[in-house]
Amino acid sequence: MRTAFRTQILLLFSWTLSCGAALRAAEVPGGEELKKLLPHLEATCAVVRENPAMWPYRSFPYGPLGLGISALVKETSATRAVGVGIGDNESGLLFLPSGTAVPKVGETRPGGNKYEIVEKVSANVFYYETS
Repeated sequence: MRTAFRTQILLLFSWTLSCGAALRAAEVPGGEELKKLLPHLEATCAVVRENPAMWPYRSFPYGPLGLGISALVKETSATRAVGVGIGDNESGLLFLPSGTAVPKVGETRPGGNKYEIVEKVSANVFYYETS
């Protein structure tokens, strides 16, 4: 659980650096929580924007380096911020509208891949991995 949490924090840092403005402008289910978090992440990442050499020092406590957002996919029932995707395997954040059923481990996605990990990050926001 601790490693997964560190990965989630690093994903948020990376996404804030690469596309904070795009996520802030996007209307995604559960996006209000992310919008409230973005100013704090941007302030934390300001040092890295000013001096990119600080990236290893800011990210080292949270896990592996070099994660970023690969795609922002809007579907009818959710919005996925894909961090890493190779073949039918992917991981990222899943933003669900209020009242939408949370996917279960082993459940098949519309693309044919299955959820291997689904962990709640905040209200209507979930970290997921598929295979």
